[in-house]
Amino acid sequence: MATSHRNDLVPLCETLAAQPASLGARVALALRLDALGVPAATAVWVATARIAGGRGHFHAALALIRRHLQGARQTELLTWLAQRYGAERSTGGARRPPPIPTPRPFVDPGDDDARIDAAVRLGVDTAGVLPGDEATLPEMPLFSALPTPEFVALARALGEARFAPGEALVRQGEEDRRVFVLAQGRVQVERLETSGEKVALAQVGAPALVGEMAVLTSVSRRASVVALDPVLAWRLDPETVERLGHEHPAVVSHLTRLVKQRLLANLGRTSRIFRGLPGGVLPSAVAERFVLRAVPAGGVVVEQGTPAPGLFVVLHGEADVWVTDSAAEGRTRVAVLHEGDVFGELSLLTGAPTTASVATPRGAVLLHLGPADFAAVRDDLPAVVNELVELSETRRGELEEMVGALADEGTEEVVDDTWLVPA
Repeated sequence: MATSHRNDLVPLCETLAAQPASLGARVALALRLDALGVPAATAVWVATARIAGGRGHFHAALALIRRHLQGARQTELLTWLAQRYGAERSTGGARRPPPIPTPRPFVDPGDDDARIDAAVRLGVDTAGVLPGDEATLPEMPLFSALPTPEFVALARALGEARFAPGEALVRQGEEDRRVFVLAQGRVQVERLETSGEKVALAQVGAPALVGEMAVLTSVSRRASVVALDPVLAWRLDPETVERLGHEHPAVVSHLTRLVKQRLLANLGRTSRIFRGLPGGVLPSAVAERFVLRAVPAGGVVVEQGTPAPGLFVVLHGEADVWVTDSAAEGRTRVAVLHEGDVFGELSLLTGAPTTASVATPRGAVLLHLGPADFAAVRDDLPAVVNELVELSETRRGELEEMVGALADEGTEEVVDDTWLVPA
């Protein structure tokens, strides 16, 4: 090996000695040792990953482990990461800032082999850099509720994805089933309106989940997600989700729970029915009774004239309301329901058969509360019940007028949906 290559170690070692906690300096040193074919470079990668994970840089640690460690060593480090960030992590300790390490002088030994040995010793030295194992580390979306076996399985299954500024992770209108765990950078959620105007809905920074609705449904994307910075993300493909569902069902169950929690949290903003709740949030005991239902494209949720099926809330996608009138001898769409809209309340409150059919032409995700569960929590939701009663009375009168008009006109024309409660 040329001496000049080994001489390159000197400035790298001097930088690391001056900044013992610098991940960049350790990565640069490990890369140089790899290039020199030094077997002990693996130990430097291990130390670097431990420093990243121990100091709260979860995604940096995961990237180092995935990129530079294999086999049993990778399993060992992923298990170590799971014990600090997964379901078994410490939650009662103090969330203290990591220690500020003391700079260490580096003396060039001069001899090539001795120089490599010195570089390795410096690279694996974690003294004064790592906080104690009892320190509480930040929670990570998707990972923090997973037991160690599921944590390791997910960490291995994720694919790495990089995006340049302006590049789309998710495109509006596409039936893309990928989920992303944002590890580095910021993204903007934006929607193209029918008018042609592009509306920025939100900016999201790492760590965060992006596109997680795809776990539940193949409904086309309702908005685009575009990188604002250079972005590193972990990609979860539908095939991987399916495989994990068979091998480690807790992973998919946890992801589904996360999606449900996020959707429930959004109800206070998207639905007038739930705005009367304290903080716009359903009590946890009530929320547990709601069931997420992913309805495929063309699915029929409610058939007109059937017994009351319960209360439904549109969480994602759209639902069409149809009325069949024997006098008009036809079926007419009377409304289109959007996110935050509810249906099923009229038959639920009166006990009468349903007065309309509801279908999802392009698929949707719904929140469903069955009649028995509604009866069990009704007294806990007085504000919601009052809103539902007011809504049902309004809809009943409007629907009767609409059906009468349709019978007179014998038309199949779509009726304006302004009778809906504004979201």
